[in-house]
Amino acid sequence: MSMSHINYNHLYYFWHVYKEGSVVGAAEALFLTPQTIT
Repeated sequence: MSMSHINYNHLYYFWHVYKEGSVVGAAEALFLTPQTIT
């Protein structure tokens, strides 16, 4: 994926993964499935 394909949602998900410490934690916090984030 090139930088031109990154949008606000990608950055928002990345920040939540960092904040929660895991993809599963971020998914739960965002009420999404882990597959949506990855």
